[in-house]
Amino acid sequence: MNDAEEAVQLLEKQRASGDSSETTTIAIAQAYASKAQILDNQNSPKAHGLLQRAAQLLQPLAESPGASEAVRRTYVEVLVRVGFELTATIDNKDAIPTEQKAMSIARAWEPSTSPTSRWARSTRKGRMARHCPGQRRA
Repeated sequence: MNDAEEAVQLLEKQRASGDSSETTTIAIAQAYASKAQILDNQNSPKAHGLLQRAAQLLQPLAESPGASEAVRRTYVEVLVRVGFELTATIDNKDAIPTEQKAMSIARAWEPSTSPTSRWARSTRKGRMARHCPGQRRA
């Protein structure tokens, strides 16, 4: 976990010194997501907070008009992971809107042949409902 922690520390220091560029924001969000994945594999409850932090960093950039593909792709990846974490804790109330948001963003910009786009289209057809007990298919 030392590499992920070091990346977060270095990138946070860079942001604190005034670097709010998209590249740095994406890098730090990915560092938080990587650290969260490691903690999740260790069954640590701290993983979810790090994923939330990654999503919070990316949200203003990803949801702005004309957002780059890189920031939107990273945001979708983080949202999918957040939704997965919520589902794993049986928190479908928050998991489903999170996953739906990721699907909506992915559908809006992904080339139709990409894996993310195929995933978004398949879940739009109601396949996600099979993985979310208690939810009705649309």
